[in-house]
Amino acid sequence: MKLLLSALITFLATTQENSTQNTDAVAAVVPASQQADDIAIIEVHSTIDPITAHSIKRRIEQATKDGASAIVIELDTPGGDLEAMLDICRFIKQDAPNRTIAWINPEAYSAGAIIALATEDIVMVPGARMGDAAPIAGIPGAGMLKLPTTERAKIEAPLLAEVVDSARLNNYDEKLVQSFVSVRFALWEIEERNGTGRLFVDANEYQSIFGEPPPLDRARGSEPTTPSLDSPITPETELSVADVQDRVSGRVLPTAEEADLWQLREQVVGDEELLIVDSNTALRYGLASAVLPDDNALQQHFAASNVNRYSEQWSEHLVRFLTSWPVRFVLIAILVIGFFLEIAAPGTSVFGAAALGALVVLLGAPLLVGMASWWEVLLILIGLALIAVELVVIPGVGIPGILGAICLLVGLVGVFVTADYGTPQANNQITTALVAIVAATLFGGVIAWWIARRTGGFWLFKQMVLDAQSGVPATQAGSIAKASTSDLIGRTGLATTDLRPSGRVEIDGTLYSARSTVGWINEDSPVKVVNEFAGDLEVELLEQNDLPDSRTSST
Repeated sequence: MKLLLSALITFLATTQENSTQNTDAVAAVVPASQQADDIAIIEVHSTIDPITAHSIKRRIEQATKDGASAIVIELDTPGGDLEAMLDICRFIKQDAPNRTIAWINPEAYSAGAIIALATEDIVMVPGARMGDAAPIAGIPGAGMLKLPTTERAKIEAPLLAEVVDSARLNNYDEKLVQSFVSVRFALWEIEERNGTGRLFVDANEYQSIFGEPPPLDRARGSEPTTPSLDSPITPETELSVADVQDRVSGRVLPTAEEADLWQLREQVVGDEELLIVDSNTALRYGLASAVLPDDNALQQHFAASNVNRYSEQWSEHLVRFLTSWPVRFVLIAILVIGFFLEIAAPGTSVFGAAALGALVVLLGAPLLVGMASWWEVLLILIGLALIAVELVVIPGVGIPGILGAICLLVGLVGVFVTADYGTPQANNQITTALVAIVAATLFGGVIAWWIARRTGGFWLFKQMVLDAQSGVPATQAGSIAKASTSDLIGRTGLATTDLRPSGRVEIDGTLYSARSTVGWINEDSPVKVVNEFAGDLEVELLEQNDLPDSRTSST
């Protein structure tokens, strides 16, 4: 018995010792600079937009409050908005309180790749890909637009400046990361013969080192040609990129005398190509530090005790939906339809409520995430008020209506523009917004006109407008007669709805569409036909003593 007890004690002691040794071994494998006790994973699984920027900031701040010692931004994105991407990069570099790591799972293209470069470290799942960050422009429903050379250069400059800054901050090769952005960066990988150093050089740099053009095996066309020795970017763009750099470049090219110490490994990217790397290539190029397939591998890589995920809130998904271009188009159309039908069908308030609801959603959603300013909201409200004054109070003057339309248009465009004014991105957004707003306004105006012209057959109008008219049977109320200039000019009748300025009048027991020429005419007021335009009567208010004995008789 004593022998058995002694053996058991020895076994437990050995087990504990082995466990301690294994723990120490794991701790020894993970460098202290890599360890993070609590990891927060910030999921980015959509296109990059202002909602994404707002959400990432919110979640990183929340994770920091929860005690996270490292922030892992999990990227699975095709790219997105330039200004939102730059905003995220600035926050990561300047304001993020903890160590940041990008985890490509499984793709980070365009804006996603640039965000990854802004973090202190990049890890990837097996087979992950990143790159292809050239600027593009497009109009919803019309597809991508071809950028002119000058316009492309203007947009490329801030992108090149951003990736160069990230390369200097996080020890990436400057030339390599620029080939993510510009199609003119044909690059070759050269390495020291002793295997201690690696550089990525363009054709001009290669020739300055080795005294001959580099071999070209990745080029446009079927047959490689002599590579161009021109600078990959224009001198103006190069100067623009250099001017905004706060960090000194650590990139040193070998001299011609040192050429024998270096050798060509391969051409990395050809002219008119954009760099895209997979997980293995990213490791070899020094862009990624590890390949981690899942959360458990991530936790072990950082020797973390806890891993917590932070997803977007449902409200952020809702705001993204409400600020999408199709929804905005519909909201503008509803705003136009409701606004004009409220004026044409006074006293119902249903159409006015619909217009107000569309306006609240149109402005409220972007305001929640900082995509709109109060001056834009104020301009829109002033514009609607001036248009209402033109239609209701002083119709025919024109000036309030024109000013109102301008205020409304400028305000709506301002809501849709997220880039800094004067930049190519802002110009593209303004063009897109103008096209969408004009199209939605025309669509809404046509629908409003169609409904207003067919109110006799539209059951909702019958219930809310026509059936409420006194002295007219319901069966007659549903029939709106067409005006005849020769028969009706000079005749008198009664307004059966408020005219603000459009509405209905009754003449000899028949209903007609009518429009006031003198402002607002109240229901049950006597009127006189003075003209006819586009099938509607134009009427003016009569004094009571100007009416004949019968309230609907003709003169």
